[in-house]
Amino acid sequence: MEMISIKTMRWCRVLCLLTAIVYAPMIVAQDVERRYQEIQERLDKDPFKVSGSLGVFGSNYISNNEISRAAPFSGRVLAALNFDVLGIQAPFTLALSTGGRAFNYTLPAYSFVGLSPTYKWATLHIGDRSLDLGKYTFSRQSFKGVGVELKPNVWRLKAFYGRIRRAKAQDFRGIQRIEPFYQRMGGGFQAGYEKNQDKILFSLFKAWDKPNSIAPVDSSIQVFAGENVILSMLASKQLLERLFLEAHVARSGFTENVNDAANVSTSSIQSFFNLLD
Repeated sequence: MEMISIKTMRWCRVLCLLTAIVYAPMIVAQDVERRYQEIQERLDKDPFKVSGSLGVFGSNYISNNEISRAAPFSGRVLAALNFDVLGIQAPFTLALSTGGRAFNYTLPAYSFVGLSPTYKWATLHIGDRSLDLGKYTFSRQSFKGVGVELKPNVWRLKAFYGRIRRAKAQDFRGIQRIEPFYQRMGGGFQAGYEKNQDKILFSLFKAWDKPNSIAPVDSSIQVFAGENVILSMLASKQLLERLFLEAHVARSGFTENVNDAANVSTSSIQSFFNLLD
């Protein structure tokens, strides 16, 4: 009986393999044919759609005061659009503003532009975007760079790399003293499993300052380029219909001055396995 069952199992495996070999190309061909038909239908009707809002604002300020309380002219352009190209969704955001001078302080111009094309379970982030890598890791912050989100079935993957903060030197002529800070770069990823309230996600995030991104403006002020690494885990489990248990665990390693050898740990654990330089 054991020999018969073993032989039967072997034959079942062979049949399953042959079935997969025969039918897999047919299934793929059907998917390709269905997708081709969808594209043809979109090409025939509405291949490109745009929805959302676009606003242009401007203001003019005239005063006889010696100190202007606002810039003589200021303009802004705000856009929140969604492009639909053959079923690929691509949300687009734009924020532009002119600079000027008010209260003897130069107001900088700024621009934020970002695009996030999405197809099925894959999303690509380009430009000024944001990703949530965890409550204690990288949350509700933006970056300027590139990122990706993948959500196939119950699996999750997020990753990004880019500039987190621009370099800006101190200006004592302004309304208040603005501390000088370096251009800060960063990157990280989050990977794991998620199904409804059941999830387990692991995250890694690292940020570092570029030491040569600003020139020293005042030798009496000590400002150092630093770096930080954060490892975290999020676990959640549904217990009852309206009750679930969630736990967040995070560990951070911070180096205040990357150029000071005394501040850099030689321990593999304290240096997060050499992620901290």
